[in-house]
Amino acid sequence: MPAETRRADIAILGDGLTARCLALLLNRYLPGCRLERLHPVPKAAVDATSHRAIALSEGSRRILVELGVWPRIEQAAAAIVEIDVSDRGHPGSVRMKAAEQNLASYGHVIEYRDLTSLIADELQERVTASPKQVDYQQLRLRPVRGGMQISAGQFQVEAQLVLVADGALRQALQALGFGFLEKDYDQTALTAELILSEAHGGLAFERFTGTGPVALLPLKPGGGRSRASLVWTLPPARAEELFALPEQHFIAELNGVLGGRSVAVAKVRHRKLISLSRVLASEQWRRHVILLGSVAHSLHPVAGQGFNLTLRDIETLAKLLAQARAREENLGDLALLESYGRQRSVDQRRVVAFSDNLPRLFANGNPLVAAGRNLGLLALDAVPPLRHAFARFGAGLHKPGVRAR
Repeated sequence: MPAETRRADIAILGDGLTARCLALLLNRYLPGCRLERLHPVPKAAVDATSHRAIALSEGSRRILVELGVWPRIEQAAAAIVEIDVSDRGHPGSVRMKAAEQNLASYGHVIEYRDLTSLIADELQERVTASPKQVDYQQLRLRPVRGGMQISAGQFQVEAQLVLVADGALRQALQALGFGFLEKDYDQTALTAELILSEAHGGLAFERFTGTGPVALLPLKPGGGRSRASLVWTLPPARAEELFALPEQHFIAELNGVLGGRSVAVAKVRHRKLISLSRVLASEQWRRHVILLGSVAHSLHPVAGQGFNLTLRDIETLAKLLAQARAREENLGDLALLESYGRQRSVDQRRVVAFSDNLPRLFANGNPLVAAGRNLGLLALDAVPPLRHAFARFGAGLHKPGVRAR
């Protein structure tokens, strides 16, 4: 028999970046909220050998500043002050500079393990609710009067609202009738850390090729050396070939793809292959439960939009929950969650479409399509208002404000 049922206002399922940022935002906007934090057993630890980078847009930086966590993060992050976008084999290109829009940067790049660790430090200092380990294999969600019941073995909690922020819980959600739309891109991301022989100067590259985009993102110097993060999208067989190449041959292949935008790569470290797919929840909320982060939308890595979209989602949700709490409403009320959905739908659809269609557009070899997209790049380069609008979208500065219901 389960132990005595615990009561909460909100329960968070997950221990990744989304779940941790959720806890910080709820602590900021709903102080005194009865919060339960549940994560898998064994606790999902950050891989100390992982060197995957994450790009934080300027919009995300502003959210993190408001939370008061940015000073720590900034010490481990590199600013993106310029972005070079080009199409291999075609003349179209555009160079965007943050200073043109009176911005210090378009965003920052930080290694995932560093960001996760820094957020964990902030959580330990600020949030009193200790995480509870539960066995995901035993976890069950069941609607009850006024909320949702979570049970796992001897553990049981009832909450007005359950925030699911862990992709590993798709099976448990499917048991409740949630559906997921999966799309296999039949592409592989080859990621690596590049040691540069010259300073990167805060310049990021996005190079589109017939087989997929190549992105180089500036990293904070390490060991006195300039560094960059590589994300190279390729057909699986070609990715395997490049993954196995000796270092100097790999560098030559990379510079060949970058063309005149060759960078001074001295070493390549920590090569890794990641299969790419898109997973979208067919519905993101029901009464007393809402899906967030990668369990709601897992996107193509082009332009690094995924986590930035999630931060905008959870900031909007936290502010709406604070408004509902001030009105003494049930935090899992369906009308409240529908209000969240309305406010986030335009941004989500726009980012999903952008991440899905942009690589396909640039991979299309049709001469008319190629001519059209290169005219678009030339127009972006020649017409400042167009360039600024495109850059602000990528920087996450287009989001709508939070409105009261």
